[in-house]
Amino acid sequence: MAKQVINRGASAGDAGAETLYAAFGKAIANFDELYGGLAGVTLLDKTAAYAVQQADAGRLIRGDASGGAFAFTLPASGAATGDVMRFRKSDTSANRVTVKDNGGSDVAWLSAQRDQALFFWSGSAWVPLQWNIQPLRQVFASSGTSTRPPLATSFDAILIGGGGGGGGGRVSSSSANRAGGAGGAGGAAIYQSFLAGAHGATESVTIGAGGSGGAGVTTGSGANGGAGGTTSLGALVKADPGAGGAGGGSSAAASAVAPATGTFGQSGAGGATSTSAASSAGGDGVVGGGGGGGSA
Repeated sequence: MAKQVINRGASAGDAGAETLYAAFGKAIANFDELYGGLAGVTLLDKTAAYAVQQADAGRLIRGDASGGAFAFTLPASGAATGDVMRFRKSDTSANRVTVKDNGGSDVAWLSAQRDQALFFWSGSAWVPLQWNIQPLRQVFASSGTSTRPPLATSFDAILIGGGGGGGGGRVSSSSANRAGGAGGAGGAAIYQSFLAGAHGATESVTIGAGGSGGAGVTTGSGANGGAGGTTSLGALVKADPGAGGAGGGSSAAASAVAPATGTFGQSGAGGATSTSAASSAGGDGVVGGGGGGGSA
């Protein structure tokens, strides 16, 4: 059935326009054609790697990766300009269905159930025409490499700098004043949004380590704690570390100050210490600082 065109006239009240009854009749016919066509789509279900054929154009190719991740590979060309290849992930597992071009490069990641992508043969290349892909999340607990997903349009980065280490306590005779080491400060928490093009094909991810605690002493004032490490995503964004806590001495050790560069405010400062009372708790913040060392 051909598409039904509704004549609405040149202006309101135009006598040549379709009646409401006729217009609704054509609209219903168009919906019947649309949904009848979708119901008639040929399905092609796969559970393992598959080299897509030119004859698969127009089919809905569904990947079930419940048994393991795999890839679909597009043909080198379409049989005719305008050919369309449609892909969808059908299972609920965390295994990815990857769509690759004929050269082996990734052109779509289907990671969640019902993720889908449609490619159009332009006469010289497969062009992504439409896709519906749930947001992806990558979490790095240690340094590594971030890979930009194909078809990505933007991304958000959240980084937390390494917290500072606590200072060591003072060691002296029982008649002398002595204080525990101060707690280290929390690292900055940074949030920033980017267009996908700002992210290279890959970017190095550096996770700042927590600072080392002040080295133990056999006599005298305690050693300062080490500063934390900087966390960064390539050269795009970084999160500053927290300072190390001061070593305990014959007087109270001041709290370590957190960096003031956090997106959501300053992180928690380290707890201060005292020679005559319990140490104070670390300061409140988006990322809390370490507590102060116990007083001797």
